[in-house]
Amino acid sequence: WLKLSLPPRTRHPALPRMTAVPRDLRMLSTSLKSELQDVKLSVKGEVPSWVDGSLYRNGPALFEIGEDQFQHWFDGQAMLHRFHLQGGCVTYTNKFLQSHNYKAHMAAGRIAVDEFGTVAPSSIFSRLSAMWSAPSPYENNNVSVKVMSGKVVALSETPKVLEVDPALGPVGPVVWNDKLSSAPLSTAHPHTLEDGRFLNYETVLGKDCFYRLYTTPAAAAGVGAPVERTEVARIPSARPAYMHSFGLSPSYYILVEFPWLFQLSKFVGGQASKTLFGSAPETVIDGMYSWEPERGTWFTLCHRESGALRRVRLPEGIFAYHHVNAFEDEQGRVSVDMMCYPDPRYNALTLEKVRSTFFTQLPEFQGGQLRRYIVDLDKETIETKILFDGVCELPTIDYARRNTKPYQFVYGLGYDGQALRVDLHTGETKEWRHSGSWCGEPIFVPRPEGEKEDDGVVLTVVSDPSTGRSSLAVLDAATMEQVAVAETPHHIPMGLHGTFARL
Repeated sequence: WLKLSLPPRTRHPALPRMTAVPRDLRMLSTSLKSELQDVKLSVKGEVPSWVDGSLYRNGPALFEIGEDQFQHWFDGQAMLHRFHLQGGCVTYTNKFLQSHNYKAHMAAGRIAVDEFGTVAPSSIFSRLSAMWSAPSPYENNNVSVKVMSGKVVALSETPKVLEVDPALGPVGPVVWNDKLSSAPLSTAHPHTLEDGRFLNYETVLGKDCFYRLYTTPAAAAGVGAPVERTEVARIPSARPAYMHSFGLSPSYYILVEFPWLFQLSKFVGGQASKTLFGSAPETVIDGMYSWEPERGTWFTLCHRESGALRRVRLPEGIFAYHHVNAFEDEQGRVSVDMMCYPDPRYNALTLEKVRSTFFTQLPEFQGGQLRRYIVDLDKETIETKILFDGVCELPTIDYARRNTKPYQFVYGLGYDGQALRVDLHTGETKEWRHSGSWCGEPIFVPRPEGEKEDDGVVLTVVSDPSTGRSSLAVLDAATMEQVAVAETPHHIPMGLHGTFARL
């Protein structure tokens, strides 16, 4: 008989105390446990009357369960926020997403299921038993919130989609009313097509791996009603790449296959280590993918009508979390804009590192550039242009009117936590930040009658360490000057992605 000497079950140790930084940003990764419903906020300034709808935000908000502490920022339990703007008034609601993970942790009073960068404490006997059980659904959908087929949904990098009602009341997992095969990986950055359909992709692993692009109907489905997916493209891949987002142009679905490639031996080894010893790589992604920059980066373009595939290789190995936009010129060349880095940076986002200095200031995020890759399919060449030499993370544009088209302005989060606007025509930048504060993802909302690309407002959730509270800031998109601000009764941890919807 094999005898294993295993340590007794231990709880995850408390992380090192968060040290002060030039601005004390600990509130960005401090748990928020209170939930509010339709609280009217005091507004300073004047919110334009045409800003009528809801800003939805998603992100990690609970970083410990009982005495157990999570290890990675992305382990934080998902919380949704809704700022409803109407008639110049702002009301605020925040709710924990009632996911399988959240409910399991709460019921146990400790970390009960594995998260992105944390393995749940358990005995070897429990782990071996789990090998023969159906896998638990991973449902900590804390990355983004979108409107899909009329539904408000929370997304992560698994195909599991969780629905809430427009006021953030729980509904549950979206039921897929189709026979598409299951897939372990997806993206939290879908697209909306010209006709209103929702477009996303999944990575299917198996003997024959492939990427599947699918749509859901534009027509609104009722709350809790099933949704049918339609496969619109299937792209084979010998070794699937990790892609946090993807691109869309008038003629092509665009997958930029970075050289962070699925490695079966690494995945199997990581699972064995987790089962036998309760240890795992820093993140789920680190345990599945191998960084091989010498392979270069492949730009895979799938024609939206014919399904024809074209692949062009960039010799340089690059990585990007976020596509910004893609469009075509008169010669048929395809421009693909992304916020690029020399290599992946997820292991930089452990809570220990984030709490010492927040993510865009980490050394690992330096060297980032907003780049344009111009793909010439006839010549099979790729030209590189630097649009902005610096960090412009969580980038957004005038999506409804400029996605898949030439455009001028990008809004993002700058290196020092400022809301940033980059003019791609002139290279000029404008920025805004209240003294000492830290901004979240800036969301552009166009003025309905506006014709200019920057005729609208930018909405960003701002955290102010001096007050320990957060606010919704409304900025003039053309000048990046503050128009109005509405303070919340509590702080809001740093979120990830959101959307503005007229709901």
